Amino acid sequence: MANDLEKVMKSIEMLEKSIENKINKIPKVNLAEIQSSIANNRKLLGRISAKLNEISGTLESISTAETSTATASSITVPEFEG
Repeated sequence: MANDLEKVMKSIEMLEKSIENKINKIPKVNLAEIQSSIANNRKLLGRISAKLNEISGTLESISTAETSTATASSITVPEFEG
C-alpha cells in the first residue's frame, strides 16, 4: 500500500512539473505594449481615413470639373451674321 502511495505521489510531482513547464512556455504579454500598439494603430487609421477623404474630395472635384467641361462643350452658341 505504501508503495502505491509513493507511485501516486511521484506521478503527482511529475504532473506538477509538466504543468509548470507548460505554463513557463506560455509567452509573456506586456499589456502596456499592447495598449500602446492599439493606440498607435488607431492614430494611423485616423490619418489614413483623413487622406482617403482628401483623395475622395479631389476625385469628386475632378468628376465635377469633367462634367462641367462636357456640358460647356455641348452648348452651341449661334453665330450672328452681321
